[in-house]
Amino acid sequence: LVGRPNWFLGLLPVGEKNIRVVDSALWIMPERYSQNVKENYRFVIRLDNSEWGMACDSVAQSFSISPEEVRWRTNRGKRPWLAGTVIDHMCALMDVAAVAHLLDEAEKTSKRITEHPCRLYGA
Repeated sequence: LVGRPNWFLGLLPVGEKNIRVVDSALWIMPERYSQNVKENYRFVIRLDNSEWGMACDSVAQSFSISPEEVRWRTNRGKRPWLAGTVIDHMCALMDVAAVAHLLDEAEKTSKRITEHPCRLYGA
C-alpha cells in the first residue's frame, strides 16, 4: 500500500475487522532479510487481541511452557519484543504486547515510512 513501510504486507479481512499484516522476517531481523522469504508465507498469526498479525510460512505446533523453561532477558534494549529464549525448543519467546505496541507506535509516527519500528525507540 502506498505510504506504508516496507515491512507492511497488507490487510487481512477477519470478520468486521482488518488485520494489518507484517512481514515478520523483515520486521524482526531486517539485517538478515532475504526477499524470497515472502514467497513462502502461508499463515498469519494474530497478535493477541490487537489489529496486527505476523506473516509466517508454517506453524509447527503449539505447546505450553513453564517460566522455568525460559531464559529470560534482563535487558530488552536492542529487541524490546524478545522476552526470552526457550532453550529446549530452540525458539524465541515474543512479548506479544510489546510487538503490538511497537507496531502501533511505528504507525503513528511520520518516520514509519522509512524507519524500522525497533530503531525508532532507541532499540
